Amino acid sequence: RQSLGAQVIRLACCGANSRDRLGERFHAPEDAAGEAPPQGERWVCSTMQHFSCTSLRGVACSGGRKEDGVRDYEEFLKRKQREFPPTGFEPPSVVHPKMFDYQDAVTRWSIRRGRSAMFLGTGLGKSLCSLAWSSHVHRHTEGRVLMLAPLAVATQTSRDEATKWAIDGVKYLREDDGETPIVVTNYDMMDHFDAERFAGVVLGESSILKHFDAKMCDRLIGKFYRTAYKLCETATPAPNDYTELGNHAEFLGVCTREEMLATFFCHDGGTTQDWRLKRHAQKDFWRWVSSWAVMLRKPSDLGYDDTR
Repeated sequence: RQSLGAQVIRLACCGANSRDRLGERFHAPEDAAGEAPPQGERWVCSTMQHFSCTSLRGVACSGGRKEDGVRDYEEFLKRKQREFPPTGFEPPSVVHPKMFDYQDAVTRWSIRRGRSAMFLGTGLGKSLCSLAWSSHVHRHTEGRVLMLAPLAVATQTSRDEATKWAIDGVKYLREDDGETPIVVTNYDMMDHFDAERFAGVVLGESSILKHFDAKMCDRLIGKFYRTAYKLCETATPAPNDYTELGNHAEFLGVCTREEMLATFFCHDGGTTQDWRLKRHAQKDFWRWVSSWAVMLRKPSDLGYDDTR
């Protein structure tokens, strides 16, 4: 160690292996391999021409200048960022002739994503968006789509909304007939349908995932695990209820709830049931959520006119 003014600098790198690889440019004490620098100290190159080793954060020490080390670490952080690649397809030029511009934008985005969530406020047209999404998935795959919803919503969707928006092939069923292109049913009838016979699935009022017990959530996630196209839609997501977001992410196949918690959260206090979003991970967490979900309270949230 050397004293340099008020700062203590420890001449070390990332252990014996790096020291052997880089020759005499770095000098690490024998007991420093894999060790984090003590509080108030930092590890630097003994020639004072190179940046401190960052291998403890997963970046190998390159022996370059400080700017190179910073760039290497930034590249490492980019590689660590979670991304959810799109699995959908390009929608046609006209998604639905009666859609507002913000509805068209949201539905197009969801079709391209393939597996996504629409958290649209009350009155913004979730039914039209989900019916149009189902219709285009049916046309693209030549497969069938199953729409699940609470009983009152299911009958309204098949009887009123499909007729209102002139979307053909929609029917409410309690048992599969093997031929209806877009089947609407309630959650209690879910076991009467074979998921393997459907190319897409829609969870209507998907905030219900929060109220289901663990057994029901596991059944939904397991039953539609292999379904290629998935859509969740609700007007009442709970942005502060991370369990609900985790359930949505797991159903859509983004990641498991446990993976989400391990990546972005830490235990709050002495209990293992309370989770707190890491302060440094807040921006990355919501960026990750926005890669598979769109949240809209009013059209101007996306830059569109609220008066339309």
